[in-house]
Amino acid sequence: MASVLKLYLQPLNAPKWPPGYTHADMTVAFAPPTISPLPHPHAVDILFAALDCGYGNVLAFLGPPGAVPGPGFANMGVMTKADWKALGTYIYGKVTLLGDIFGTAAGAGGPCVNTLPFVRKLEKNEKGSFSYFLGMVYARYALEQAVVAAPAVPGFVSRILHFHTAQGGPIQIQGLPMPPVAGAADAPDFLVQLNNGTWGLLEAKGSLGARANSTFHEAQQQVEQYPAVNFSVGIGAPALLAINFCAISYAYVENGNLQVEYIDPEPDNDPLERVRRGEALANPIFMPAADCLRFLQACGHFSSQAEDGGEAERYMRWTRSKDGLWLGVPKDMWNSFEKLADLMTLFQAVFGKGCVNSCAPLIGTNSIDFEVTFTRMATTRLQRLADDEAFIFNQHASRQLARVDASRHSNEAIRLGEFARDVADPASANGMIQSLNRLLSSLRRLSELKLADKRERYIKFLSNGLCIADDAGRRYLDVDPPFNTERF
Repeated sequence: MASVLKLYLQPLNAPKWPPGYTHADMTVAFAPPTISPLPHPHAVDILFAALDCGYGNVLAFLGPPGAVPGPGFANMGVMTKADWKALGTYIYGKVTLLGDIFGTAAGAGGPCVNTLPFVRKLEKNEKGSFSYFLGMVYARYALEQAVVAAPAVPGFVSRILHFHTAQGGPIQIQGLPMPPVAGAADAPDFLVQLNNGTWGLLEAKGSLGARANSTFHEAQQQVEQYPAVNFSVGIGAPALLAINFCAISYAYVENGNLQVEYIDPEPDNDPLERVRRGEALANPIFMPAADCLRFLQACGHFSSQAEDGGEAERYMRWTRSKDGLWLGVPKDMWNSFEKLADLMTLFQAVFGKGCVNSCAPLIGTNSIDFEVTFTRMATTRLQRLADDEAFIFNQHASRQLARVDASRHSNEAIRLGEFARDVADPASANGMIQSLNRLLSSLRRLSELKLADKRERYIKFLSNGLCIADDAGRRYLDVDPPFNTERF
């Protein structure tokens, strides 16, 4: 049996989800799937997926709820540049280790990615660790293939946020209650934004064992409970975001050979209604902090592979990667590495665990209203950052603290939207989040240009800002870009 990826993207007038998940059920519920060979875990496409799936960024470094910070950075749960580099090294090692348990073989139906004989002797917990990472990276790979193969206009992934990361402050605003859902399942794995602005959820399942229909049902429950809304804060007032798609990816081993199935059924007609009725959960996301985490992830991965920051060019920094390709990161992002790490500390001081209180969110037709108050812990953290001259954003912390102190009480409510505008405004000290997002958008537009007089190049931008390119692609981005291209 060949190792393949099956993309089920076109339901046949069926309900949102199939009644069952046997192969026969899938044949009845969906049009014939798009089928393509699966790459081995050591392939560059799988490495790229691992570098852009947020794995490992669970923000455990923020410390337990109620932890009291020491002076300056002590016990603030800060993750330094060295920590991000170590995390990047770990991810690379994890991909290598995953590939070491699979071999390749020629099958009657095509190439096979097969588990090596010793795998079935592995201890249960060891298998579980491999299964989790297998599911994560192949889900990211399958998502990319599904977006490209979509019946509508092909696109790309703009953001992919690890949902479990988004459940920890300061990505999720701590203290904001979510509508209760009886018997709620675990959260899905990914919150995804596509280039057309739509948002979706993706649950990743992985197993070194055989296909199990019950795994599909479990994944369905996980994405169904968040079908409609995530509260995202960007420039301006908080926004209500509808979830436009819910997808499942399942990597498993059948008769020793790796297989992946990806299911993307039709969305709800009115996804917001389920939240209003209290039948679905809503997760508040502070997008500037989520973007800051994305960029830190990219810098950490690059740092783990590049000696002395790699080779600097006009717009990018580069280092050699696998198979003769180049791994790159925008130079402006790399130069902001330390600032990004410090900015994450400021976000934690304001929105970290145990630092805010709020009333219940008011869910309306087109808006969401948060009333946020800072606790004394938040003001204590801000005060220590404001007093620490070594902290890059100490002046910003001082201004934020002054706004709190100017209120009638030290924890008077401060509008979340106001803080979002403050941190996203390009004129402010930490407006680099918006600037870096614009930079990535411009670089991606440049990378997609095709010129008839040039040979085909390989340039792939990941959603977090990392870039993979061949020699011609590197020259195209940094040495001889088209003269009429609007730069960032």
